[in-house]
Amino acid sequence: PLRLAVDARVISEDTRGIGRYARAILRRLAARDDIALTFLAEELFAQRRQRAYAAALGSERFVIRRRAGRDIDSIWHPANGTFLSSRLPSVVTIHDAVPFRYPNPDVERRAHAQGPFVRSALTATRIIAVSQFGRSELHDALGVPLDRITVIEHGVEASFSPGEPQPLPPVLRDRNFLLFVGDPIGEPRKNFPLLYEAYRRAWPNGDGPSLAVAGPRAPELPGVVWTGNLAQDLIAGGQ
Repeated sequence: PLRLAVDARVISEDTRGIGRYARAILRRLAARDDIALTFLAEELFAQRRQRAYAAALGSERFVIRRRAGRDIDSIWHPANGTFLSSRLPSVVTIHDAVPFRYPNPDVERRAHAQGPFVRSALTATRIIAVSQFGRSELHDALGVPLDRITVIEHGVEASFSPGEPQPLPPVLRDRNFLLFVGDPIGEPRKNFPLLYEAYRRAWPNGDGPSLAVAGPRAPELPGVVWTGNLAQDLIAGGQ
């Protein structure tokens, strides 16, 4: 089998699109007999992640290590850049070039955000982009030759396909609402404050629809209603 190591930092906790992407692919890889998975977790007691990884993937067909040894054929970095150092052949998925298109004005934070991308440009054997536009962005921002960037577009998980209608969360029933999907606190580039300012200007007396946030958390502000994660995928098959 292909002995594939994977940077596991987004497998069991990341509720963003990057986490969904990694889990969706790894569930399928774990079911294949021709691939042997090793998850790389740099923390001191990495084995404590065993149960969380198994729940997220619906499989225990993997081993956990802190470092990739010589018995590994290749490393896959799914988390938008290279965070682990290794001399092994590597494949990196980069979803966008946001740290370069919208650089942080703080020098240290900018360097921290851009570092994994630059490391990928210097060390990755192959980079996966998720669109032709993303491929051209990586070429322009990082100078990566186009022949090192392969476009593999996102698929569609079954949970996003039409199915039996599901009732709204109790907090949204029998009321009008505007919907925001994402993490308004952890992902400032989503610019939730601008949305909220527009919302409050439109209904200054608080008599408008609710502003519903579907995501891992929501700010405690007048009019904002948190629904939780409407399609939870941290547990394989969970909704």
